Amino acid sequence: MANAGASTSLTIVPNPAAKTEVWEHFGYPGGVGGGIATKSRVICRLCQKDMPYKNNTTNLYSHLDRHHKDVYVKMLHYKQQSSTSQHQQPSLQETIKKTQPLSKSSERHKKLANAVGQFIAKDLQPISVVDGEGFKFLMEVAEPRFTVPSRTYFTNTLLPAMYVDVQQKVRVVLSAANYCSVTTDLWTSKYQTRAYITLTCHLIDDDWNLNSFVLTTSEVAEDHTSENLVTVLDTLMKEWEIRETVVGTSTDNGSNIIKAVKEMGLFNMPCVGHTLNLAVKKSFEINRVARALARIRKLVGHFHRSNKAASRLREKQQLLGIKDHCLINDCVTRWGSTYDMLVRFTEQQQAICAVLLDNREDRQLMPTDEEISIVEELIVILKSFREATEIMSGEKYPSLGIVLPLLKKILSTLIPKEGDISLVREVKNTVRTDLESRYQNDQVKRMLRIATFLDPRFKTLPFVETSERLEIKMAVVSELTTFIESKEGSKDAPELPDPDVSVPPKKKKKLENFLQDIMGSDGDTTESQPSAIASSEVDRYHTEAPLPLACKNPLTWWKLRATQYVHLSELAKKILCIPATSVPSERVFSVAGNIINEKRSRLKSDNVDKLIFLYENMS
Repeated sequence: MANAGASTSLTIVPNPAAKTEVWEHFGYPGGVGGGIATKSRVICRLCQKDMPYKNNTTNLYSHLDRHHKDVYVKMLHYKQQSSTSQHQQPSLQETIKKTQPLSKSSERHKKLANAVGQFIAKDLQPISVVDGEGFKFLMEVAEPRFTVPSRTYFTNTLLPAMYVDVQQKVRVVLSAANYCSVTTDLWTSKYQTRAYITLTCHLIDDDWNLNSFVLTTSEVAEDHTSENLVTVLDTLMKEWEIRETVVGTSTDNGSNIIKAVKEMGLFNMPCVGHTLNLAVKKSFEINRVARALARIRKLVGHFHRSNKAASRLREKQQLLGIKDHCLINDCVTRWGSTYDMLVRFTEQQQAICAVLLDNREDRQLMPTDEEISIVEELIVILKSFREATEIMSGEKYPSLGIVLPLLKKILSTLIPKEGDISLVREVKNTVRTDLESRYQNDQVKRMLRIATFLDPRFKTLPFVETSERLEIKMAVVSELTTFIESKEGSKDAPELPDPDVSVPPKKKKKLENFLQDIMGSDGDTTESQPSAIASSEVDRYHTEAPLPLACKNPLTWWKLRATQYVHLSELAKKILCIPATSVPSERVFSVAGNIINEKRSRLKSDNVDKLIFLYENMS
C-alpha cells in the first residue's frame, strides 16, 4: 500500500534560492503555469515523498540519512572535502615547519644559494654583497627560512663549484671541434697594477653554429717579451687541450705578440679594428686636423667642467628644440670615440655657439669656420670606417670573409674626388697609404682571399679584377688540395706486406694492360686524386648563385650544403672560425673594470679569472 504522504503526480520545481547541496535532491511542488504551488512543503526527487518544510534543512538531511544512506554519505564526504580545502587550519607541525630555517642540505636551500651565486656572476656584483643589510633584508622578505651563506662560502665553495661545472661544459664543446682559433690581448688592472692576459676561443660546431668562449684571464709577469708570451700561450692552450686544433689567431699589431704567434707556427690575423684605428690616427696627426681636434676637445672639456656652462647649454637646447644630449669627451687612443665627439659637437653646434656668444670670456672657445669645415669633412670620411668597424666586431657570425670586400669599399671612399679641398685630399691620401701598407704580408693576403671566396656572399668576387679572381680561385683549389692530402695522410696507413715474403704479381686485365702507359700507375685515375677532387668541388661551388648580402650568416648556407661539398665545407669550417678582430679579448677589459674596482683591489687573480669566465660563458 502506498505511503499516504507520497505524491507521484506533482511536478517538482527547484528551489531558486538554494545555497546548500541538499537541494539537489529536493524541490517544491509545482503549481499552475509551472510555478511553485507552496513553499511550506518539499518533495524528495529520489522517492517522491512529500514532507513539510519550515525554512530549515535539518529534516531534509534526516530524510536522506534514513532512506537514502548512500546518497547521504557521498554528499557528506564532498561537503567535508570542500570545507577542508577552503577553511582547514594548518596543523601545529606544519606551522612549525614553515617557520624553521631551511636545512643547508635541502634542495630549496641549494637552489637559492645557487641563484645568489648566479646573481653575483651575471650582474658583476662584488661577493661582499651577501653581507649587505639591504640584500639580507631582500632575501628575508623573499624567503624568511633562507639564511644567506657567508661571503667565504661563495668565495671558496659555491663560485668555484659553478666554475668547474661551466668549465666542463665548455671543454665538451672544445673537445668535439677539429679546428678552432683564438684571440688574445694583454691589459693592466688600474687598481691592482697587475698585468693579465686573456685568451678566447672560437669554433664552428657540427651544427654550423659559431661558438665563442672566454677561456682564461691569467696574471702574467711584466716581462712581455715574445719568448715569455710563447710560454704563457702554449701553457694556456695545453691546459684547455686545444693546442693541436688551433689553426689561427687574431691579435693587435704589437710586435711582441705577433712575433710570439709566429714562433708558435700559427697564422695570425692582424686585428682589423686595430689596423683601422692606426690608419685613422695618422690623419689626426696632420697639423690643421690636430688643431681642429684640440679646439673641440678644449670646448667639450669646458662644458664638462663648468656647471654654469652646462646649465646654459641645456637652456639653449630647450629653446632651440635641440635634443638634450651631453657633449662627449674622446679617448685619444680610440678614433671611434673621437668620431662620436665630432658627431655630437655637430649635432649641438647651434646651441654651443649660442652659449659661447652670450659670454664674452667664453667666445675664445668658438671654433673658426675652417675648423668647423674640417670637422664636417672628417665625419664624412670616418663614417665608413665606423660602419666597417661595427660590422667586423660581430661575434655571432664569421667575419674573416668580410675583410677583403670591406677594405676594398673603404679604399674606394678614400680616392680623392674632383672638388675636394687640399686638406681633404691630404687626409684621404694619408689614411689610404697607411691602410694599404698594413696587409702586404703574403700569408695574410692569401688567407683573406680564400676566406672571402669561402663566404658564399662574396664568392663571385665582383670587387676585384678578372685576373685576380682567377688567382683567388686557384689559391682555393691549391689550399683545398693540400687540405685533402693532409686528411688522407692523417688516416692510418695500410699495413705493408713483409718484404721477405714473395707475393705473386696481380694479373692485369687486357684493357688495363693495353692503356697503362697513358693512364698512369695501376688503379690510379685522375678522378681520385686530391687535386681533381678539389677542382671539382670548387668549380661546382663557384657556379652556384651567390648568397644575398641580406643574409647575415653564411654558415646557414654551408649547413644546408655540407654533404654536397664534403671537403670544401670542412675547409670553410677551418678558415671561417678565425675572427677578423681581437675584439672578443679586448671586450674583457671593460668586464674586468666592473669586477676589479677601487673597493675590490685586493681580489685574487684566480677569483678574477673565475668571475670573468662565469660572466662570459654561463648561460
